[in-house]
Amino acid sequence: PPRSSLFPYATLFRSCQPLLFLALLGSFVASTGAKPSAAPDKSYGLTNRPTVGAFLDGTMPETAPSISGNWTAVVAFPNLVFTNSVGLAPVPGTDELCVWEREGRVWTFVNSPGTSEKKLVLDIHNQCQGWDDSGLLGVAFHPGFATNHFMFVYYTWVAPGTVVGSPTTRPNPVRPGVYHDRLERYTLDANAVAIPGSVKIFVDLTNQTVWHHGGGMFFHPKNGSLYYTDGDNSVGDNDQIITKSLYSGVFRIDVDCRGGTISHAPPRQPVNGFTANYFIPNDNPFVGQPNVLEEFFCLGLRSPHRMTIDPVTGRIYLGDVGERPREEIDVINADESAPNFQWNRCEGNLGTMTEPYIGTSRRPVLDYPHTDGRAVIGGYVYRGQKFARDLGGKYIFGDNVFRTAWALDETTTP
Repeated sequence: PPRSSLFPYATLFRSCQPLLFLALLGSFVASTGAKPSAAPDKSYGLTNRPTVGAFLDGTMPETAPSISGNWTAVVAFPNLVFTNSVGLAPVPGTDELCVWEREGRVWTFVNSPGTSEKKLVLDIHNQCQGWDDSGLLGVAFHPGFATNHFMFVYYTWVAPGTVVGSPTTRPNPVRPGVYHDRLERYTLDANAVAIPGSVKIFVDLTNQTVWHHGGGMFFHPKNGSLYYTDGDNSVGDNDQIITKSLYSGVFRIDVDCRGGTISHAPPRQPVNGFTANYFIPNDNPFVGQPNVLEEFFCLGLRSPHRMTIDPVTGRIYLGDVGERPREEIDVINADESAPNFQWNRCEGNLGTMTEPYIGTSRRPVLDYPHTDGRAVIGGYVYRGQKFARDLGGKYIFGDNVFRTAWALDETTTP
């Protein structure tokens, strides 16, 4: 059977031991004079290869394999402190990194281990409802950031001054009509600080809970479109439907409104929400179908907090948090669209979605049980040089509850 393809690398290492098959051979000691028995010979070992799924049937590793060097996870910036930080990204054209906090603040700092200063770039805490699956969940810089200074943010908006709870105090999670999923753009000034009056709204969805708000976001390095995720807001009526609102999927939009052969204006608005200031790529998979929201690029996701693209292969990776039995990693291959990742028909690799369904039914590339974790958070494919021998080309991801990190190696074959 295949060896485990899960290579962990953080403070808790776990791996899988290969199966060992032993053949037991009997013999007689010649000096005793004993004669062989007339009983027929017995067969040992296996006559057929057992059926074993990928990653040893999805069983996460228990002990660590060896690594090529003396390295481990360390605190990267020991002189900086953030409150409920949920994301990290490089600032294009600079030597700085950007960190955003769940309660609505965006910071930048010099990418140096000894740095002790951070700069507040954006502060929307007065209208950003944090806690659970809500808050400031995504930040992405426009491909033309060096000249236009555009920064996109995705967060849970509430009317200014009505934020409840605190970073350590949970608010009422169900407040119908109060919480909004909001995609906005800010322009940064000459000091790389957001100009308050520069805000432009792209998406606003009125919803019910602080749960399953998604938040993964990036600009595609080739087609320039903005991809972002949203979960189902913990409402079953948002699953497996593309004619109602922009939930439970990956959405692809043209924020530059290029038009012509590239994109066109949206033909309709979502229920209980509004969109503005973008076009829809002409090659989105559901363009031209009656009554659909053409922003959909894929569907069938429950709570996808992090989505990233591997620029080398063009594959898109998502971590989708499960409800009860399984957590899953989903992949959208390059030049592929309209995959349906089966929620809420199936979870993980449990069950098979039966027709009729929208798009192409797709199982996750990996799932794991709640004995190994409770909230998968997607990560990145490692393309650096320093640890290329151990991590090169592997997808690094983690679990927010068990605080475990793994690296997924898809090159291993049976």
